[in-house]
Amino acid sequence: MINDPYTYTAIYARQSSAKQSESLETQVALGKNYAFEKNLLVYKVYEEAISATKNKINQREKLHNLLEDAKAGYFKYVIVYRRDRLARIFEDYLEIKNALVKYGVTILFTNDVKTKVDNSPLSSFVDNILMAVAELEPTYIRDRVNNGKRMKKEAGEYGQKPPYGLMVSENVIIEDKRFAKGYKAVPREKNDIELIFKTFLREDIQSFNDLHEALKDVKFNDIKNKSEIEKILKRPIYAKRALFDTENYSYNGFNIVEKETGEELPVSLDYFYKCENVEGIIEEETWLKAAEKMATIGDEKSIRVYNPFKRLLLEKVYCKKCNNRMELKGDYYKCSTCNNSMNYKRVNAAAKENLLVIKLRNINNEIKKKAQEKIKDEIKENKANLIKNINLQREKVEKFLEYPNDKDLRIEIESLSNEEVIISEKLRELESRYKSLMELSESKITNLIKYKLEVSESNYTTLKDVIDCFVEKVEVDKFYGKTCTVRLL
Repeated sequence: MINDPYTYTAIYARQSSAKQSESLETQVALGKNYAFEKNLLVYKVYEEAISATKNKINQREKLHNLLEDAKAGYFKYVIVYRRDRLARIFEDYLEIKNALVKYGVTILFTNDVKTKVDNSPLSSFVDNILMAVAELEPTYIRDRVNNGKRMKKEAGEYGQKPPYGLMVSENVIIEDKRFAKGYKAVPREKNDIELIFKTFLREDIQSFNDLHEALKDVKFNDIKNKSEIEKILKRPIYAKRALFDTENYSYNGFNIVEKETGEELPVSLDYFYKCENVEGIIEEETWLKAAEKMATIGDEKSIRVYNPFKRLLLEKVYCKKCNNRMELKGDYYKCSTCNNSMNYKRVNAAAKENLLVIKLRNINNEIKKKAQEKIKDEIKENKANLIKNINLQREKVEKFLEYPNDKDLRIEIESLSNEEVIISEKLRELESRYKSLMELSESKITNLIKYKLEVSESNYTTLKDVIDCFVEKVEVDKFYGKTCTVRLL
């Protein structure tokens, strides 16, 4: 009996978010009870927390393992809480079901219509209808929620958690016919917000640093750090405005960003609806002027996020004491095994100084030659991998022509095709870097390192080439002189 796969069942449980009522523990417990009722032994429990809508079948590790074990014949039943736990998309469910049926596995459900899924025509007919309904359910709910939100916005209703300066008040009437939750200003916090906007719009304030300096002696009600001051400037709700089309656009405080293309658009009131149930703290004109001013000093934000040396040295900073790669936590590089740490600004300055001390004329000789050879070896290796991949694809396709119903073979071909794209992109990147390396001169490298950079994608790319080609690691030594040493490739 123990060796008979017909006495064994697998249990599969999936949860896409913590908010779902049917937790993994609940699904597994119900599955075990059902197995006990059917006199089945549980071979293995496969559980995972992952979205079935956003992830393909081959991206769900536990489901993939279940299908592999089913193919090996370890069990002949699978117990699932509901059909939508296996898949949310009808085509995915058909693929999973057909694979299990092909392996002689019957699907059983603990909290769904108790029609077992096997290869009988009636079972397939009923199961397909039930799954089609299950696929419609989340789409229908999502459409209803989105339509409800859109209707509220069109009516001028704001319904989010109140930010600093606002609090929920009694219901108010909007559009002269419906009640909505009201938001009113908190008096003391309102004064803080008015002061921040007024100070920011002064002519002598040309950056966030200027703003923080001007407000350093002000005692705010409940503002604990500089970032909270900047967040206040980025909230249009203080002018009774909120972004309307949040599905297609976002607002980062500097520009309107089109999500699909990433294109940055100038801030305009056209993208915002008026919130009739919110008490305004500042005038629309005041907020718009602040938004336009932030767009002009947005480079300061970019420098913090896209600081060239901060990004370029991130993978190359090591602890000299224990030779571990250091992680950037906040403003400090920290070693996970000892107390070695150093402010990233100090690491950047030391790296810059070390690079300037190096005799850069050697870059055009030994160092440059070594870097070129390294990239050439990578290009050669990737070309070999590409040829190997293409030949393997050809073999699989020829085999697939003989066995067109072999879905495992089809998945292998798709995987190889995706791998080919990745290798090809890597090759293009390496060839571009090699070309850039050929064009690098001593004076160009010196200027990039020595002078203050205008942050741009072209400068970042060139700097990345310099660092990747010439710098192996930066060693941080806090214990003996608090120094950083740059080691070249």
